Amino acid sequence: MQKMLILLVSALMLLGVAGAETSRADDVEFEEILAGDFGLSYDGPTDLVIRNERQWCEFWEQAHGVRTEPPPCDLSVVDFRHEAVIASAFAGSNGCISIDITHIEARHGRGDLSVFTRDTVPGRSCLCTLSFVFPVHAVVVSKPVGRVSFIHDTATLQCGPVVIDLPR
Repeated sequence: MQKMLILLVSALMLLGVAGAETSRADDVEFEEILAGDFGLSYDGPTDLVIRNERQWCEFWEQAHGVRTEPPPCDLSVVDFRHEAVIASAFAGSNGCISIDITHIEARHGRGDLSVFTRDTVPGRSCLCTLSFVFPVHAVVVSKPVGRVSFIHDTATLQCGPVVIDLPR
């Protein structure tokens, strides 16, 4: 009887492990195509799924257009027949902020995606430039792309103490 109970518990544990394995999200490969501080004209956090050339060129113009004359829209970086662009951006008032798409997971097997970002903000002791910045991160993923959810994680930049050595 004890052996039968051990076999039953072992079988249930194996089923639980196998079940967990099949329901786990899969990492999705992506390629970075745009990253850094641009002249993006969005006010707050912005998450976008860009599915065609028209949307890409609108985003391209906004990403480059506030500070400078935008370069021509680069359609060579994405094949929209087979790919889509995932982009995340936000605006801030100091040079210490940044945004990174850290990983993407497939959900439910229908092209639904969860996009994870790390939004970096300065800590209390950081000396940052006082200027409006517009960090952007855009990546290419393979289609199909269904519903996309963005999960933002905020990381605080830890800066050391500021020491100013004044002449005597």
